[in-house]
Amino acid sequence: MNTIPYRTWIARGLLVAALLGSGRPAWTQDLRRLDVTASVGIRDENGMLLAGANPDVTTNAAGCLVQILSVGANGVAELPAPNGGPSGDDVVVATTVIGKGIAPNIALSGRFATSLYPPPPVGARLYARVFNAPDPASATHWGQSATWVVTATGVMDVSALGLTATHWVRGADPHHLDRDGDGQSDYAELIANTHPADANDRFDLLAFDGQQFRLSGRVGRQYTLQRTTQLSSATVWEDIASVGPLVLSGDLTLHDPAPPAAPNVFYRVRVTMP
Repeated sequence: MNTIPYRTWIARGLLVAALLGSGRPAWTQDLRRLDVTASVGIRDENGMLLAGANPDVTTNAAGCLVQILSVGANGVAELPAPNGGPSGDDVVVATTVIGKGIAPNIALSGRFATSLYPPPPVGARLYARVFNAPDPASATHWGQSATWVVTATGVMDVSALGLTATHWVRGADPHHLDRDGDGQSDYAELIANTHPADANDRFDLLAFDGQQFRLSGRVGRQYTLQRTTQLSSATVWEDIASVGPLVLSGDLTLHDPAPPAAPNVFYRVRVTMP
């Protein structure tokens, strides 16, 4: 008669007990993850792709710092502190570097790909911040994306959230700067995703024909047409139409589908960074 060796039987018996003893598998693995990437190369304040090669395959590859931050309870994506660290009640949930997850090819500079495992909880609002150096203390400029709400595992592409370059000066308050003298503060240009050091790049209407507005929309930004029939210190603007957040930059149009029968109608277009 064939018999199972004693040690083998004991090993198998323990395995069966582990799998069946509690009525469910005792060993499980959570494979959920959130991939975070930049599908388009992020550039520095001079228009050059940020430096970085994949540190997993390249030795001495110091890449520019990428932070993934979670919006705190106040619901505001805060600006960085003067030293480059998080401010307010926002927290850094992960860090990586430019070049991470990318083949060591100069044509792919400015990009990265990484995963958050396990992912942040559903409903969390995240955003990305990139510095033009491997650490905030060495950086002179930074860039920031719009926010993204975690609804499930998947891909958070910071390029689609408007993170294109590190235009903003570390240690300075962008509310009080207008580096290109175009009448819009650096903070307003952050919100509009325009270049704060280029007076020819600003949020402005391209055309209005009496029925619709045409403007140049920027990736990661939302545009809302608002209307009122009376201007005063207590004017209340009514939202009429909204487009975005845009996943690609390009010209767009907004129009009032039902203009009111009033002697005067006033419009404005508001841009926001979600």
